[in-house]
Amino acid sequence: MSKFHFIRQFKAVKGLSPYQFFLSCRTEQAKKPLDGGEELYAVMLDCGFYDLSHFNRQFKSVYGITANAYSKLLL
Repeated sequence: MSKFHFIRQFKAVKGLSPYQFFLSCRTEQAKKPLDGGEELYAVMLDCGFYDLSHFNRQFKSVYGITANAYSKLLL
C-alpha cells in the first residue's frame, strides 16, 4: 500500500487525515491537565506543542475556544 493510498483510506474511515487525527488526539490529551488546573505552558510543552499560537489554533479548531480562554474559564 502506498503512502498516498493509506492517507486516502484513513481519511475515508476517520474523516480526517492521519496528521489531523494525530493533532486532535494531542489536543484532547492536553485538555485533561487543563481541567486539572495545570499551567497552560507546561501542558502545551508536555503535549508536544512548542508554539503557543499553534497550540491555541489547534485547540480552537477542536473545541471552539482557545486554550488560554478555556483555562481562564476554569478559574
